[in-house]
Amino acid sequence: MPGARVADLFAGSGSLGLEALSRGAEAVWWVERSHRVLRTLRETVKTLGRGCEAELRVITGDATRFLSASGDDPPVFDLIFADPPYGSAWAEKTLRLLAERPILRPSGLVILEQGAKDPMPSMKEWEILRDKKYGDTRVVICRRPEPDATEEPA
Repeated sequence: MPGARVADLFAGSGSLGLEALSRGAEAVWWVERSHRVLRTLRETVKTLGRGCEAELRVITGDATRFLSASGDDPPVFDLIFADPPYGSAWAEKTLRLLAERPILRPSGLVILEQGAKDPMPSMKEWEILRDKKYGDTRVVICRRPEPDATEEPA
């Protein structure tokens, strides 16, 4: 993970982004909408950020709104963690937005966590590298498929 640019969507405590930071990420952006959770996350990032050379940002707001409103020059990430609330439609919407926006590097990965009993979101735009259930949790690691070398560019 050294040098990676990481987004932790639906950040909650921020533990996924913090783990990436501890493993040498160059930049970590956390996106969280709960103001109660944000206070703690901001304090943690502020404390860890002292003397840290990595770019650290805490974004207040809805993860899908962040993805939709990233403008003409969106940030680009190597790794995106998406841990939406279990039992919601957020996983589907998040993957669709990630497929539409140039926010993930071509070699980048998305790590999606959802409830093990939640319906699997449409993965037609994604190549699944790993799909594993751990008790009540399902973790899917995916990326955008590499273009077929024999295809002519559009």
